[in-house]
Amino acid sequence: MPKAKAVAVGGEGNVMLPKRRCLRCNGEWVPRQEAPPVACPHCGNPFWNRPRRNRGYENKEAVTRPG
Repeated sequence: MPKAKAVAVGGEGNVMLPKRRCLRCNGEWVPRQEAPPVACPHCGNPFWNRPRRNRGYENKEAVTRPG
């Protein structure tokens, strides 16, 4: 996570929280709380902190159909 920005959390004053980045849409945001969000605020994906799985469809030459 690249930079941290001072964000007021509760009544304790300013706390340095790192920026969050969605691994699905590459959206960045500064969180309001220390707890991780339920979903990405940009795309709404609940799997924002998990990279996409490789399904193995890149090698299309090996998966050609006869015909």
